[in-house]
Amino acid sequence: LVFSGDLFQLPAGTVGLAVGAQRREEERNANLSDDANAEDLVFLIGDQDTSASREIDAVFAEALVPLLSSADLGSLEAQLAVRYEDYSTGFDSTDPKIGLLYNSPESRVAARFTYGTSFRAPTLFQQFVRDPSLNQTSAPLSSPNPTFLGWTADAAELQPEEADTFTFGVTVEPLQDLVFSVDYYNVEYSNRIVTQSGQVLLNEENAAIAAAGCTTAGEFLASATCQAAANPTQIIRDPNTAVPLRL
Repeated sequence: LVFSGDLFQLPAGTVGLAVGAQRREEERNANLSDDANAEDLVFLIGDQDTSASREIDAVFAEALVPLLSSADLGSLEAQLAVRYEDYSTGFDSTDPKIGLLYNSPESRVAARFTYGTSFRAPTLFQQFVRDPSLNQTSAPLSSPNPTFLGWTADAAELQPEEADTFTFGVTVEPLQDLVFSVDYYNVEYSNRIVTQSGQVLLNEENAAIAAAGCTTAGEFLASATCQAAANPTQIIRDPNTAVPLRL
């Protein structure tokens, strides 16, 4: 739902405004086979049925404000915007944006600047579904290196990844049909949503085990100190051989 129109007149022109609201509904359902539910498939083993849904409500506003309009100095306008989104799965975000656009007389030179924040929400799959995959990794306590199951775990507590974005650009037209343009972009992310590397998890665990004094599977199985340095939450090993079974 969007309302837009002119607000009032400034010396440089008319201020325009758009305001609106939005509602989105998302749903994901997976009904797997009985064999998959029983984790009785070859290789990828299987998983349980999943169902997840969410509602997203948003409100937003955007204004175009003319700041300068002169035959001698050119024109300058500002774009001001803000958007608020609220997710029923437990997070929200308010993201502003400001933009400036300058045009010289006869539009031979244009300069533009924007700054804003943004976010990317985790998907329903990332929040509520495990993702099985086969992993061939170097397992330091195992010989030969095994192939085993990796699960990218569901993480309902995932928060959105966020970004601060800054751009600046200049366009010059010294002659008709001859245009030079340059743009600079800077995007700084935080809380990026990525899948952990199984190899990195194994390497980190192996370093902790080695620091505790064990470098072979036999030493690991015989030492309670080395087993205490392991990562049993994320790395499940065969209790008899220490070979990784699942990540």
